[in-house]
Amino acid sequence: MKLDLRSAEYPVHPQPLLQRLLTHVSTETLPDTGEVDKLCAHVPAGARVFIPSLPSRDRADTVAAAKTLNARGYVAVPHIAARGLPSRAALEDFLSRLTGEAGCREALVIAGDRPEIAGPYAGSMDVLLTGALERHGLRTIHVGAHPEGNRLIGAAELREAMLGKDRYARGSDADFDFVTQFVFDGATVVDWARTLRGLGIGLPVRLGIAGPADLATLLRYAKICGVGVSARALMRQGAGSVKLIRRIVKPDGLIAGVVAAAGNDPLPEFAGLHVFPFGGVGRAMAWLADARRAAGL
Repeated sequence: MKLDLRSAEYPVHPQPLLQRLLTHVSTETLPDTGEVDKLCAHVPAGARVFIPSLPSRDRADTVAAAKTLNARGYVAVPHIAARGLPSRAALEDFLSRLTGEAGCREALVIAGDRPEIAGPYAGSMDVLLTGALERHGLRTIHVGAHPEGNRLIGAAELREAMLGKDRYARGSDADFDFVTQFVFDGATVVDWARTLRGLGIGLPVRLGIAGPADLATLLRYAKICGVGVSARALMRQGAGSVKLIRRIVKPDGLIAGVVAAAGNDPLPEFAGLHVFPFGGVGRAMAWLADARRAAGL
């Protein structure tokens, strides 16, 4: 679906929400020199760039990538994956290097998808409750959220985790927001945001979306990350067709779906987008530029 503010599919007042989503955009890069260089060729300085924590990579790689990004004028946001930290000393050392050596002032705290727990931290709240992030000077703390659920955590436990993060954030000196797993269905995301509102959760939400990529790639990542409901809708789009499975899927339909499902609700919960560049950061940034032009931004 092509973004077009003149389309009858859009409500009367879509612009504030659409402008907010398309203006405040972050993305991410793997902690490799080549990947960082590639990102810098397509993403303007000043942008937030998240650095995923990979089980196969050393935390030193994250520190090095964060240092390079900060030095080039970006805002590096390293992932701190709780389940992968082997000890309290490892957490303290990692934070010390990120803030002291790499110059980070932001981080994303997640549980991580490891089925096993390497040390004393089973989830992100275990890390937050140490107070170590604020003590080391992190001023903005992002926490994960899963609008379609998480394969490792039940719905009730996930709800309590979001409530716990919101309570913790209210008592912290740092700024907090949610960064969601990528989703594909706008109505699902809007319902989830309204559920947060009903629970009294006030953290801003950075909505995760998949940048343009072929359908096969999106399905692969959806399976790895446990994105269920809308992934099944994606699967139906490519069922039985090699041509369809190879076609490039853009997030225009998702953005239009969010705006349509919101109606006249400005959805203040949504503070911006986080683009997962599964099809390449260059393709993702080209899509973003086109979307902004189509929205008159």
